[in-house]
Amino acid sequence: MSEITTAKVVRGQRYSEEAKAEIIEFVNQYNLENGRGGNTAAVKKYGISQITIASWMKGKDSVSSAKSVKGSLQNKLELMLSLGNEIVQLERDLKAKTAKFEALKSSL
Repeated sequence: MSEITTAKVVRGQRYSEEAKAEIIEFVNQYNLENGRGGNTAAVKKYGISQITIASWMKGKDSVSSAKSVKGSLQNKLELMLSLGNEIVQLERDLKAKTAKFEALKSSL
């Protein structure tokens, strides 16, 4: 009779829900800013398997999954909203600095 050998089972690292959420957020943000490549960037940054990240992304709700789709309408709208808010803040800052500049200029 032949002897059956058993291989040692190697289990990977377990990640907390917070760590998973952080990595998924990184992927989504990267994809939002660059259109794609978030999974690859996360693999390099966190040293996690691409398969693991992909399975986490599939396990999230449809809104999170939609964020990871290249060029999705959701991504574009979120980016536009973010940029719009940033522009409004920059315009406020510019107006305040322009007023200070003009006040200093007129005092000369």
